Amino acid sequence: MSILRFDAAAVEAKFGVRPDQITDLLGLAGDPVDNIPGVRGVGPKTAADLLRRYGSLEGIYEHVPQMKGSIAARLASDVSLAGLSKRLATASIDAPIKVALDDLRYRGPNDARVRTLFARLGFNTLRERVLRVDSSA
Repeated sequence: MSILRFDAAAVEAKFGVRPDQITDLLGLAGDPVDNIPGVRGVGPKTAADLLRRYGSLEGIYEHVPQMKGSIAARLASDVSLAGLSKRLATASIDAPIKVALDDLRYRGPNDARVRTLFARLGFNTLRERVLRVDSSA
């Protein structure tokens, strides 16, 4: 399995916006895979066009009063949904972590805990395999 990597040029080529505009794009167009609603009736192409013109979700909403047609009406009716969608698409990096890095170090298997967990979950075949491996060592 290969890992797909995107640099800034690849992001622009694929999505039509800069990497720093992806959360704005998702705020407008949504993402059904991640259950992000977006603005009804605004797809990725329209969202990218608006972002290229106005720079950000906030910039777009500053200009909605000057816009005409159905896009202006859609944006105006879903302003709170667009903001929510952008927040949903933004990764939180301020979660309080209350564990030391060393506590996360892998120290090998804990067969006793694995057997107990497998018994509790009803994984009898796997539990038997762990027991067989233990007894053959």
